[in-house]
Amino acid sequence: VTETSVLSEFLARQLLAPLCVPTIIAVIVLKKRFVDLGTRLVPEAINATGAVFSILFISILVSCVSPLICYRHPDKTDSSMRSHVSILCWKGGEHTSLVAIAMVSFILVPLPFMVLVAYGIFKYPK
Repeated sequence: VTETSVLSEFLARQLLAPLCVPTIIAVIVLKKRFVDLGTRLVPEAINATGAVFSILFISILVSCVSPLICYRHPDKTDSSMRSHVSILCWKGGEHTSLVAIAMVSFILVPLPFMVLVAYGIFKYPK
C-alpha cells in the first residue's frame, strides 16, 4: 500500500459523513419542490442530518481515532498503526498526515455533533 493510497483512502472516509449533508439538503429541496410544498427546509435538514449522524456516529469516531491506535513491535523499538501495519506511528511522514487529517476531521464532524446533542439535552426540559 502506497502513501498516497492510504492518505486518499483515509481522507475519503473522513469526507463521507460531511458530504452526506449536501445530499440530504438536495433531497429535501426536491421533496419540497415535487412532493410536499409545505416542507420546511431548515427543520427537516437538521432533523435528517442529525438522524444520519446519529446512525454513523460510532463509525465516524472510530475512523477519526484509527491513526492513534498503534501496537508496539516485539523488539519494543517502534510501533505501527493497527489499521495499516506498514505505517510507523509517531515517526513523521504519512502517520503525521493521517493524525492531522484525523484531528481536523474530529474538530469538524464528531465534536460539533456532540456539542449540539449536549446543547439539545440541556435545553430540552425548558
